[in-house]
Amino acid sequence: MGASSSQALPTIVPSAVRVLTLDDLRAQAARPVNFGGDAPVGLALNPEIVAMLEEVSRQNLIAYVRQLESFGTRNTFSAIDQPDFGIGAARDWILSEMTRVGGGRLQVSFQDYPMAFEGVSNTQRNVVGVLPGTG
Repeated sequence: MGASSSQALPTIVPSAVRVLTLDDLRAQAARPVNFGGDAPVGLALNPEIVAMLEEVSRQNLIAYVRQLESFGTRNTFSAIDQPDFGIGAARDWILSEMTRVGGGRLQVSFQDYPMAFEGVSNTQRNVVGVLPGTG
């Protein structure tokens, strides 16, 4: 090992992942499963969950990832005061987006907490969304 005390971060190599679709889940649920009993059991999909899954947009998810990529870095010690770069810009955008999609029902705020790492201390922020219940 060299004279440097810092270690290089591992390189993440992207790989193809097969994404299950709602049709895949329906096909799985249609297959009987034998749990060791007398007869195979058919699995049922919860219609409320199916309805929620049908509202998920692959295009929106890709757009969210691309927007987060556009901030250059989300390193916790990166810029917090630049509108288009760093962790501050990313968390401001997340707060704005959660407020928008919450439609007035979602209570969105920052949660501050202290952080210290290798002698550097600062205040970090999580973005938190709370959907109040009725009981």
